[in-house]
Amino acid sequence: MSWKAPGSFLDIGSANLNLLKNIVNLGWQLTLVEPGPQAEQLSKSLQCVVHNRPFEECSFSVQFQAISMIDVLEHVHSPVVFLKKVSKILSPNGVALLRLPNSRSIRCGLEREKWNMVRPLGHFCIIFRTGRFERPVRLLS
Repeated sequence: MSWKAPGSFLDIGSANLNLLKNIVNLGWQLTLVEPGPQAEQLSKSLQCVVHNRPFEECSFSVQFQAISMIDVLEHVHSPVVFLKKVSKILSPNGVALLRLPNSRSIRCGLEREKWNMVRPLGHFCIIFRTGRFERPVRLLS
């Protein structure tokens, strides 16, 4: 992979403040999509552009060298449409970081009944059988 850092970085969901601070400290030009009430605070603390609306409603005039979506896709009504939009704004040699809740993960095993990734409201509980996630992920390549 031959992409050049730092460059433009888009984070959708803005869940990991420590990660975002490190991205800014490394010199990346950070843009956030955060539809929640913390958007204004994130904008001030990270000194970056924040779109305070759902990703599906955002428009971008640039392509991004990196896009992160940490624990986001399970909140999306149409993941294929969502990932198609991501692929359009990801630069040709860009990198997409995607993390989903996994009921077979070490984290789930350690937290057991405290694991909060299965929620009747807010998570649409996308369940992928082995190999079923390959089609949506191919949209990013």
